[in-house]
Amino acid sequence: MVNKDWSLEEAINADEAALKADPSRSNADPTLPFYQWHALHQLDVYAELYKEDKYFLMTAIRTCATHDLPLPEWAAEAYSTAYDAVNNARGKSWDKVFGNPYPKGAQLAAIRKKRMLSIGVLNEVTSMLKMNPDLNIDDCLFETVGKKFNIGKTLANEYYYSAKKFYRS
Repeated sequence: MVNKDWSLEEAINADEAALKADPSRSNADPTLPFYQWHALHQLDVYAELYKEDKYFLMTAIRTCATHDLPLPEWAAEAYSTAYDAVNNARGKSWDKVFGNPYPKGAQLAAIRKKRMLSIGVLNEVTSMLKMNPDLNIDDCLFETVGKKFNIGKTLANEYYYSAKKFYRS
């Protein structure tokens, strides 16, 4: 069983052992120890984000399903409470109990674009900062990164901080 308290090195070693024990497994298998270990840490982030946005309950459930993990207690309780509210006719819709995935008037194309590019922008900024630790996180940096992704500095900034919050990097 994966241990959330493992170090990064221990999670990687567990992954290598699992792949060695069963060579038919792909190193992209989301049920490998490293991915499960990372998912367990992300579930803590989702628990915090859930306090502000009910939608993160669905994110937690998806994460557990993908990585073959049990629901954490907070998610199991929140799901049961929400489900019971609708099932017992106390909640009028799933959106009321789980949260609306998109705010009223949201443009799905813009949301899709943000989701597609945010992690790339985060990775690019992180990579650039590792190569040059004296680099400032400023408009100049976001302009450079934005050009790579064909977006402006304002969107690059927004995508970076959005991904940073989500992944707590």
